[in-house]
Amino acid sequence: MKHTFPLLALAGSLTLSSMPAAASPAEGDRAMAQSLFEDGRRLMAAGDYASACPKLAESQTLDPSGGTLLNLAVCHEKQGLLATAWSDFKEALSVARRDNRTDRFEVARTHLGTLEPQVPWLTVRVEGALPEQQVLLDGAPVRAAAWGTPIAVDPGRHRLESTAAGHAEWSGPLEMAVAERKVVVIPELAANAEAGPTPPGAKEETKPPAAAEEGGRSNTLGWVVLGTGVVALGVGTYFGIAAMSTQNKVEDECPTPQTCTSTGVDLSHDAQSQAWASNIGIGVGIVGVAVGSILLLTAPGSAKSGAARAVPSPLRVSASSRGGELSLQGVW
Repeated sequence: MKHTFPLLALAGSLTLSSMPAAASPAEGDRAMAQSLFEDGRRLMAAGDYASACPKLAESQTLDPSGGTLLNLAVCHEKQGLLATAWSDFKEALSVARRDNRTDRFEVARTHLGTLEPQVPWLTVRVEGALPEQQVLLDGAPVRAAAWGTPIAVDPGRHRLESTAAGHAEWSGPLEMAVAERKVVVIPELAANAEAGPTPPGAKEETKPPAAAEEGGRSNTLGWVVLGTGVVALGVGTYFGIAAMSTQNKVEDECPTPQTCTSTGVDLSHDAQSQAWASNIGIGVGIVGVAVGSILLLTAPGSAKSGAARAVPSPLRVSASSRGGELSLQGVW
């Protein structure tokens, strides 16, 4: 470990000459990569790994090389990003083997031997997985193929989330310690019953309060019953008057029970039918007026409503004094 940095510095100085000509970046990128590499090395020597690592990473992006990758891996290790450093050293080991650089290979292998026992491992299990369900770890997707497989993560705080269309989102904080092995089970996502947002320009349908609906029905029924009662009273009165008039004619045709003409007998039957119809009409009318008035007085909102309400169409009445025939028709 004492000789790691001198060796890495040498590896970095050889970076620009180790790449094949066909893969060489533009001259401006090469110069920028070299400047970033040197500044990153300076910051590492000063112990400012938070500033050094991004510079080395950008240098590696502009002009990839095994030497820069080794320095970046060491920087991440010093920064405490053990899983990131472990991945960097794995890649550096592969590049060193490909380039036949035994010096870099040994550096990477030595660091990996130290790192591997310290790397935290997280296993994510998904219950009742949905076809389009997504799992995110710190905003990065965890593919379905990785569910149930231990994955290396850096120590510290993380956030695990899971989403699926039409279902409630699941999320939770996660703390990983050095060398910890943890299994997190994401429960089956519950179906989201909430309606989506109203599209712009669309009007939401508003349902009137139940009390208002009930009041409207009670008012309508009250008017119908009251109207029926009034009409029935009128019909009953009509037949009552007709019965008295017919009875007068009966008395003219039947001076005595024993001396009654056939016309008098017929008129007597008519008078009885008219009296019967009068009694029924007046009885129904009294009940209708009473019940209708109660419905109107007790209907919700009847005392507060200032708007005029339409009275149901009046009943159409046809009556015949002959035989006490009574016909009621109406619309409500």
